[in-house]
Amino acid sequence: MMKTEFRQLYDVIVAFLFPCFLLDDLSLPLANAVRGMLLYILSSQPDIVRPYLEDKSIYWERLTS
Repeated sequence: MMKTEFRQLYDVIVAFLFPCFLLDDLSLPLANAVRGMLLYILSSQPDIVRPYLEDKSIYWERLTS
């Protein structure tokens, strides 16, 4: 899969990752991986992740801590 094809799937990836991010019982390594992927996509394609985080300061704090 080419990098551009992968980027076209960011919306699908975020739709899967965000519910995983909200789970409280994830192991620490898995939670860090999910958070890292969301931060990576947020930095390169903020419009895809932003709707999940708008007006939700607790999610922003959890994502950046």
